[in-house]
Amino acid sequence: MRGLYERFRNEITQGIQPDYYDRDELLDIYDYAQDEADVMVQMYVFLVASRLYPDADSFLGERIGFFVSYLDSRAGMDLLQRKGRPDTPLWDVLALGVKHYPQGDPASDLEAFFKKHKRIDSESVIKLVDLLREMERPDLLHAHLTDLRKAVEDPQGLLFEAAESLRNAGEPYLDTARDLAEELTEKEPFNIDNWVLLSKIQFQRQDAEEAVSAADYAAALDPSFRPPKIMKALGMVVTGENRPEAIETLRNLMHEQPDDTVAMRGLIEALRQEGRKDEAVDECLRMLSADATSLPSILPQILSMGMTDRQADIVATLIYDSFGDDEARYIEIARGNDEFFHPEVVAVNHFRSDMNGQPEDMQISDNGQILLVNRGKKGAAVVNISSKADFVNLPTGLPNGTYRDKVYNIEFKVKNGRLTGAAAPFRTYILEK
Repeated sequence: MRGLYERFRNEITQGIQPDYYDRDELLDIYDYAQDEADVMVQMYVFLVASRLYPDADSFLGERIGFFVSYLDSRAGMDLLQRKGRPDTPLWDVLALGVKHYPQGDPASDLEAFFKKHKRIDSESVIKLVDLLREMERPDLLHAHLTDLRKAVEDPQGLLFEAAESLRNAGEPYLDTARDLAEELTEKEPFNIDNWVLLSKIQFQRQDAEEAVSAADYAAALDPSFRPPKIMKALGMVVTGENRPEAIETLRNLMHEQPDDTVAMRGLIEALRQEGRKDEAVDECLRMLSADATSLPSILPQILSMGMTDRQADIVATLIYDSFGDDEARYIEIARGNDEFFHPEVVAVNHFRSDMNGQPEDMQISDNGQILLVNRGKKGAAVVNISSKADFVNLPTGLPNGTYRDKVYNIEFKVKNGRLTGAAAPFRTYILEK
């Protein structure tokens, strides 16, 4: 399908008039372009289809509706109210989105949807799952899994989409996501994507051994495929088994793709666990020197371990080259001069000094957005490295109680060895006993 999409795209960008695509090919090109967020190709599919086939609306109507709705919800509503449109599941999914997205409650209309449609095509299932994910309603997807399974024409497609969506939602849906992924591997044991998905879910469930096992199956199907290598290495970092092998794998993966932040974080953590903090920072700085796009998301993890003046100089130069500004100022920032630092970094510097000699461990949230650096029973640093607010629920050594961070006075709580609270986008919070 990718080859078909690229051929079509090359033709329209070179001014060649496409004139030999059948209906199914145009549908495939449109769907692939949609996955790639290629709006230009989507538009040209409509133009070519309307020229080649007078009845284009009969097989592209729903996609036109979704496309127009994406650009303008009012236009989408106008299409829905048009007389003579087909009464199909896909049109009704579009109606759900136009009526309720982004913050409405589609629960009652979803009940009516399943009563009305006893058979649902794959495209409608994908759109429905995507809609519920974008509306952050995994509860509705979970509640209607049985309805979907009864009605869907392509069970495997449903299983994959639902498992992926529930995986992204995190707890309390990970066990269901695992069950769906395991069913997929039983139905399609030679589909490598199924095993990679299962490995990711097991890793999020903190079952590193099962994550490694699933990654091994995927690697056996295609030893050159990158995702199983990453998942197996991350699993070995967590279990502590064959950690030198994991370090070597992650280092090679980083050389292949320096902007892979997942591999980079795994490498940092593996080297840190081996007591090789300076090497961990040096390794990251070498990769960031080749491609600094990952610097904003990796810098908090590097800061949490501390840097030598030499390393701080390199970070300052990377920041300056990437974002501009007074290089000398960033050298002071990287070295920890409080006069120039954002209050968060002042707190990080004090935290690093105050916690000297304390045992350290790092916890990472299921979605990879929250880092928790525990320093024994004395303190912890919470870092949200994403552009979205997120909840914190991770293991800690801090005693039970309520804590307020040193910068924003935000409250966090510890109960039965777990730290909970809320973290704003791109924020660092310092907690001390």
